[in-house]
Amino acid sequence: TFDATTKTFPAQSVCGMESFNMSGRMHVLTASGCQVLHENEEHIDNRTCADQFLTEACDWECCELLLFQTAAFWDLSSSGMFGNQRVIPRADPSQSVTCTNDFCSYSRPRLVDGTCTEVFGTNIGPATFKDMTDKIGAAVLRGPACKEGTTVEWDRPAGSGALSAGNFIVSNNKVEAVQFDGVLNAGLYVADNLASLVTGAQPTSQLPLKQISVEAWFTVESSLLTGAGLVGAFFDSAGECQKGWALRYDARSSYTEYIWTVASRALEIRQGRGGFQTLRFRVTPA
Repeated sequence: TFDATTKTFPAQSVCGMESFNMSGRMHVLTASGCQVLHENEEHIDNRTCADQFLTEACDWECCELLLFQTAAFWDLSSSGMFGNQRVIPRADPSQSVTCTNDFCSYSRPRLVDGTCTEVFGTNIGPATFKDMTDKIGAAVLRGPACKEGTTVEWDRPAGSGALSAGNFIVSNNKVEAVQFDGVLNAGLYVADNLASLVTGAQPTSQLPLKQISVEAWFTVESSLLTGAGLVGAFFDSAGECQKGWALRYDARSSYTEYIWTVASRALEIRQGRGGFQTLRFRVTPA
């Protein structure tokens, strides 16, 4: 407990807070006057190979070569939310993503369709994480499918404490990451339709056609998950057509099983319709 007179500060005045114990008494230090990240124009030039990101092991040429060989790279940290970003337009015209030099915002109208009754539309900002290669596009947070029940508190008018991608940033004071809860943040979306990314010819296709390497860093916070998605670009219409690939995992108390699914011509359902082949790899903690 704190032995002092209660003091009230405007929310915008305090940008940092730390408590400590001295001689058996608790004290609090507050910081004010900090510059909000998106008010600092230094982030506008958020090139992946900017000087601050280079190391002795990988200089500018190394970084540029790595980006050239990478189809897409999303760094799910707070710095990835800001700066100039490119976004693939939504297939649904009622959904929109608008971008400034600061960040991108996502919006959709309120849902009133018999299964969901919202009072306000959904507005999220910042709502994206930059594609560090700037080839495909940013990953977009769309928020809950319906703002009812446990998510009704986020059914608010625009500008009144709406959701932000920053609400899901977690950190251990060394590394930042995004937390997915399956409700407010069920996933991030890059494209609704892959047709614009796959041309059928490797020189012009933005997604690979013959070879692929996928990397994802994540932690498992549940001992019972089935088919949890990590990253994927696929289409599956109940066995009528299966195209693309996906990396998922099952989590159990005693093991984690990684599931790699990829469309294979050898397993085509019908000619030109694709067919999935699945590889499973189980990891048991020591």
